[in-house]
Amino acid sequence: MKIANLTQIEFDRNLTENTSQGRSNVASWTFSGNDFLTGLPDLQFYKKCHLSTIGDISCKFFLRKYYVFMGFYLSHTTALQLFRAMRIKGHGLIHHDSSSTGIHTEFLTLELDQIKEKVFSSLGILLTEPIELVVDEKKNTYQSNRIKFHTSSHFAQTPSMELILGKSLIKVASPFELMIEMAQEQTLLETVMLISEFQGRYVIDPSTSELRSNWYDPVFQKVDFERYLSSVSRCNGIRNARLASSYSFDNAASPMEVKLALRASLPVSAGGYAIPKVELNKEVRIQQLKSRVLTEKTRAIDLLLSKGNYNADTNRQAAIEYNGAVHELAEVSTRDYRRNNELVSAGIMEFVIGKAEYDDIVFMDNMFNSIRNQLEIPRRHTSSDRRKMERVKRIKLWSELEKLC
Repeated sequence: MKIANLTQIEFDRNLTENTSQGRSNVASWTFSGNDFLTGLPDLQFYKKCHLSTIGDISCKFFLRKYYVFMGFYLSHTTALQLFRAMRIKGHGLIHHDSSSTGIHTEFLTLELDQIKEKVFSSLGILLTEPIELVVDEKKNTYQSNRIKFHTSSHFAQTPSMELILGKSLIKVASPFELMIEMAQEQTLLETVMLISEFQGRYVIDPSTSELRSNWYDPVFQKVDFERYLSSVSRCNGIRNARLASSYSFDNAASPMEVKLALRASLPVSAGGYAIPKVELNKEVRIQQLKSRVLTEKTRAIDLLLSKGNYNADTNRQAAIEYNGAVHELAEVSTRDYRRNNELVSAGIMEFVIGKAEYDDIVFMDNMFNSIRNQLEIPRRHTSSDRRKMERVKRIKLWSELEKLC
């Protein structure tokens, strides 16, 4: 349904009827109480605005025209803030059903009387401006420093999802579509980090930008995102999103794990150590050593490195444990020692490093030389000049990753 096909539009502050029963393919909004975003002067409209002709869809405010679109949804950084807050407040509420082509959410148990800012404040967000929206056509939009409009090259494919917030319904870019949107705005490494966050167990707090690592459920898995990307036709950001997805990781518990995994796995030409296979928080069954009767226990390894396609009985493996500040606690430190001993007894060589070692290029070079030997990866024979150039690239990659949260 295009705007040109509408015969009458009515905006009412008291519009509460949910139109989902007769909803068309065009993204629409259902408001409860006050209209969403009316707190922003750039989108204020009169209590009622009746239009019998659609040649000029507009509402007047301070004698200026503000164009209102029936098809739009929250996108880009605004949608990102919303998803991050929902994961923190109710992890597990967002999930991807790989058996379906759509994205679904369970009902959120938030007691909300209206959408507007209360949606975000209830989730603990101080909404960053400009608010970003995707609309079905942009030619008549009014740009301001508080509202930023985007268009989607495949808007008709409905790349958005509906969130039920209390009694209200809000449309927002699907997690997959959000990754493509952000890939248009970010560098490759930034997009890799963002995709890995949504595929991981941690969240960057939208209000403080601090790490919240509480073993949250991933929003989606890498295999599902790649399946979605393969089904999307050419559009802005798709190429960058596909490349970033290929470098991304499942199951990360922190940004530092992703950064360390990138340094381990990226090709030498990109500043990495070219380890064929890197898995994050891979669970392995190993023997406990503290009991007279040997019993097995599942251990999650920060980084498990291997040669990739292998026979599990004969392949050599190595592990890296990254110890952040929390590992300085006595209880955690004791657990780390126990796990390290169990991995060694299972034949898995483990390196334990902190930020100081991570920042030391000499240490990292020597550590990964040992890991390559452990994995029986053939040694590379290069000239002195080539080795110097590759070392410069490794330092550059470290520097670029340091700029990211």
